[in-house]
Amino acid sequence: AALRLGEIYEKAIGVKKDYPEAVKWYRQAAKKGSRTARSALDLLYDSRKGLTADRGQWCDWFRTAAAAGDRSAQHALGVIFVRGELVDCDYSEAKNWFLLAASDNQTDASPIGHDLSQLYLGYIFYCGHGTEQNMDEAIKWFCASALQQNENAMLKLYEIFAKGRAIKQNWQETPIFDLCNHLYNQLIYRAEAGEVNCKMGEIYYHGHCIKQNYDEASNYFNRSAQQNFPRADYYLAMINEHQKNYKKAHDLLLSSAESGCALAQFELGKRFKSEGMGGKIEIDPVQAFNWFKKAANQGHVEAQYSLYDMQKGAANGVEQNLPEAYQWLYIATEMTKEKEFKQNYNKDLAEFSRNSGLTPTLIDQAEKAAHQWLDHYRKKYPETDQWPETLDYRQRVNLS
Repeated sequence: AALRLGEIYEKAIGVKKDYPEAVKWYRQAAKKGSRTARSALDLLYDSRKGLTADRGQWCDWFRTAAAAGDRSAQHALGVIFVRGELVDCDYSEAKNWFLLAASDNQTDASPIGHDLSQLYLGYIFYCGHGTEQNMDEAIKWFCASALQQNENAMLKLYEIFAKGRAIKQNWQETPIFDLCNHLYNQLIYRAEAGEVNCKMGEIYYHGHCIKQNYDEASNYFNRSAQQNFPRADYYLAMINEHQKNYKKAHDLLLSSAESGCALAQFELGKRFKSEGMGGKIEIDPVQAFNWFKKAANQGHVEAQYSLYDMQKGAANGVEQNLPEAYQWLYIATEMTKEKEFKQNYNKDLAEFSRNSGLTPTLIDQAEKAAHQWLDHYRKKYPETDQWPETLDYRQRVNLS
């Protein structure tokens, strides 16, 4: 009844629209365990409907509601501190509110934590915002959110495991494996199916926390390829090359590269730089350079380093260009997230600036050009490891 009354006042069904009254009834329904009511509160709180017009009083209003056990208000406070809205950005304070909303030990009739707060906590620990990076804590909170059907959390778990950033134990024997399979079954007939199939294939292909299995990986990659996901052809090419099916490997790699897959573009560049695929690709430095550049412009760090390597000298089959070589090395150094790579690239950058013969003016110009490239890249490809790609509450799965 409380949920229905909230809907009546929010949507003006037979009565005048009244957001504060809708909030009152939704809060009652949410305290009784209604997920749909909690989602409705999230929407109203995020849009600030039902709140006083005085923005200065919003934090006080949320704090009062949060103290009364309103998980949506607790979550809203966390978001306010993350965004720096009305208050200074404070990840530590945000974390405290998210922990309160996300925990399962509150005394109301809805004992399950807030899935979006759990998702935010996952990113806070994953990225180390306001706290030390902690992969175990990140996975714990991503799992808690995913178990409540939060698809962003599920996809993030896929990414973590597919890239080998996960826990050391054999996760096939844990509930996480069942969770990922659940996601696969849940999304298989949706637009995301191609990516989900590819991520499942990557897990078996790389053998991260699970026994490597090319046959199982190929099954998923083939499904993904049928759904026009270019990266799947790249992995199928790698598997066929490993099995010495060079003609098929070449065709698949070329198809993936031409479809815009940076991984395939980089691998194709490597094979043009030094003959590969059983002689199906002949050495062609210009072709190698062009494919490296396509991949580099999509943020592929090793491709960026390869452009530096090819342009720093005149014996690589392409025209020497010291300022551009410095620029690509600088970009690669800024973009790499691997500690060992960053140390090595910084060392190369220091040696190149000393020994290349570039003047301080040319180095300054190259660094300026590198920063312009980085700014453009970050606008075109926002950093997905910072916060969930979709934080719009309307994307939630509403379950009453």
